[in-house]
Amino acid sequence: MHNRALTARENTLIVVLSIVALFGIYYIFVFDKVRSEMDDIELQTSYFMDEKTIKTAVLIDKNAMEEKVNEMLALPQSEISVLPTYDNEEKLLRELAIILKPTFARTIHFDPIQITDDIVRRKLSITFSIQSYESLRKVVDDIHNTGYRFSVNELQFSSIDELQVLSIEENESYSVSLGITFFEMLDK
Repeated sequence: MHNRALTARENTLIVVLSIVALFGIYYIFVFDKVRSEMDDIELQTSYFMDEKTIKTAVLIDKNAMEEKVNEMLALPQSEISVLPTYDNEEKLLRELAIILKPTFARTIHFDPIQITDDIVRRKLSITFSIQSYESLRKVVDDIHNTGYRFSVNELQFSSIDELQVLSIEENESYSVSLGITFFEMLDK
């Protein structure tokens, strides 16, 4: 074997390599593991914060709905609107014809009615074009204010001019697709 004394340069190299090896071992077994665990903890924290935000929003919405229900229950019986009786189609069409008068290229499609217990669901698909956003907003508000019980399933509108980016401008024409379900009550 080779039994000679190490030179100062070799000793320095061994010390430097030992220090690099210690830092490498520290990085692999300690720093990287701690950093990975901290990333996991941050991810869990953000998940729980998101969950908390969602649950808070749901709670706020639930409380707002409960307040609206309590307000409705506090109204006199004469002011509470009830479901119209079944076969309200003629009245509904007359009212929609008046509301949709400022529109052009309009179609109304009635889906087959659905009956569950005493409730009749009448789904309508309405498409039309209109000259301005203000007119569009007025039509939607007028439908909302009909006094009939309904839910909006779909409301899409886009600029008729394909070259323009959708923006709410005064003289821009819009194409509108509206899906509504009106509710009626079966006669007993």
